[in-house]
Amino acid sequence: MKKTLLSLVLLFGVFHLHAQCPTGDLTFFTQEDLDDFVAMYATTCTDIPVSIEISGDVTDVSGLSFITSIQGDLEFYGANDLIEITGFENLVHIGGNLIFRENGQLTQISGFNSLQTIGNNLWFYRLFENVTFNALPNLTNIGGDLYFFAYTFSSITGLNSLQRIE
Repeated sequence: MKKTLLSLVLLFGVFHLHAQCPTGDLTFFTQEDLDDFVAMYATTCTDIPVSIEISGDVTDVSGLSFITSIQGDLEFYGANDLIEITGFENLVHIGGNLIFRENGQLTQISGFNSLQTIGNNLWFYRLFENVTFNALPNLTNIGGDLYFFAYTFSSITGLNSLQRIE
């Protein structure tokens, strides 16, 4: 009986540990999708083992400030209701790419104050008119390319700690 009970406790513990973080790439199409993710994982998973794409009708990403690392990509793509990207104060590392692409209403990118490394590329692709960029003050290393394509920034501040683009 004790062995059976111990086996069940260990089995439950293993499933509980695996349930703490998502196992497949994440795409947030609506604010509700993002808010549900925050409600489910904010207290159990700060190191995200997958990629995150933010698109569609998302309007506020500040709830994701609990994340300290993302092993995959962080991409803002076609989030046409997203006016500003702020927060991510605790994010230190992105293992893949950080991409800002085709976000029709985006006027401000700020925050990412703790981010030190991006494992692959930092891309700004087809942003629209007059984006204010005030972010990434502690970024030291980009493991791939820094890429600007078809952009109009009203101002760029940050990136002052950047030491290496590989």
